[in-house]
Amino acid sequence: RRVHGGARSTLSFWNMVHLIVVSHGMWGTVRDVSALCTMLSEKFQDCVVVRAETNSFLATYDGVDVCGARLYEEIKQYVAELQKQGHKDIQLSVVGYSAGGLFQRYAITLADRDGFFETVTPQLFITVATPHLGARSSEKSYFGKVWNKGGEKMSWIYGGRSLKQMFLADNEKEEYEPLLVQMSSPSSPFIQSLTKFRRIYFFANIRADNTVGYRSAAVAAINPYVHQSASQINENNQTGFPSIIRVTRIDEPTDPVKIAPGCSGWSTSTSVLKGLGVLVATPLLVVQAACMFGLRGYHSISPSTRPTFTPIHRSYSSDHLSSTLPTEPITIAGEDVLQSEGAITLAPGQSIGVEVDAKDDDVVSDADVEEEVDEQSFESLGKHAQTIYRNLSSLPIHRVDCCLPEPHTHGSIIMRRPHNRSGKKILEFMCRLFDENNVLVK
Repeated sequence: RRVHGGARSTLSFWNMVHLIVVSHGMWGTVRDVSALCTMLSEKFQDCVVVRAETNSFLATYDGVDVCGARLYEEIKQYVAELQKQGHKDIQLSVVGYSAGGLFQRYAITLADRDGFFETVTPQLFITVATPHLGARSSEKSYFGKVWNKGGEKMSWIYGGRSLKQMFLADNEKEEYEPLLVQMSSPSSPFIQSLTKFRRIYFFANIRADNTVGYRSAAVAAINPYVHQSASQINENNQTGFPSIIRVTRIDEPTDPVKIAPGCSGWSTSTSVLKGLGVLVATPLLVVQAACMFGLRGYHSISPSTRPTFTPIHRSYSSDHLSSTLPTEPITIAGEDVLQSEGAITLAPGQSIGVEVDAKDDDVVSDADVEEEVDEQSFESLGKHAQTIYRNLSSLPIHRVDCCLPEPHTHGSIIMRRPHNRSGKKILEFMCRLFDENNVLVK
């Protein structure tokens, strides 16, 4: 069992221990989160830091619910071991990287249903580059439409049930809403268990994360950084901490991000790079698909290898969910990009496909509105992702915006490999969250 750190005599004196469980994402192994676990164990030697290992590589195909159930069983084993050692006051924090964040959300809901938090105190819940809004790309761009359709059709090869759920395509019979939509329902046990944690942090790459976009990881309606260069973004750093641009509450109004005038932006260059990437990667994807298909023959995804548990999400129908969705309108006004309670404010001329109060001499036609909707608009998220955003944006979640220099930052944000050195500052900031919240103090 891969455990970092351990309980020292001081904790035995307090009869308290802090357990931190870190889980990796799709196709991953414990190696992916080793850098964070090592740093936590070195800075907080009174902690027990665990790299969850039950969901490794192709086992992550089984579905968010199944992987979450496995993770819960593993957490129960760690807690049982600590209780045998005489620790009666156990504090729990969890960190989920990429899809591991979704696994953690399902796991803590199963734990809460079993009364787990009556004897274990929840502290910090942290996700890093996790697709809370799903893995779908913009519904208003050609690349996005191809990506979304391909993801729906090929998910059984590249990610099984898990990827299909992340593409919000697991409601073929339309009897229930997609799992991620159900996990965001305000009255669901998923939200009730999540809000029991003292602090919730969502880390997100604001640029160059070609696996999980900023809006999905940060639960944001739009990406306010899209028209800024990396140097301009770092100049506007509001935290004073390298690579951490700002930390805000999702459910509270925040200061607008100033859009630099005359900046050429990322939209065009990003589209070109994506197009070139598709051309270069297509042969590699075909080879990878063949390998994945072959490996699935050696990986038994059968009922006998899955944990026995009663799924939570099946008890929530689409009728129940539709009755709990907020109905606040989305307005357009002002000169800056600003997210606030129940409203998204965009610069003049931008559109998200809703009615806008206009003067008699400045009427906007339906054709003009449709033409102005781009791949970064709120409407481009798609129906289900919009629903998830509206639900989660009312929670007391701290959004941590990260900016890294690499051309692909999904692995760098967690220092998934030794050469991802730029992510070290982000991990150091993450460690500070444990210290500043005094979760180690009785």
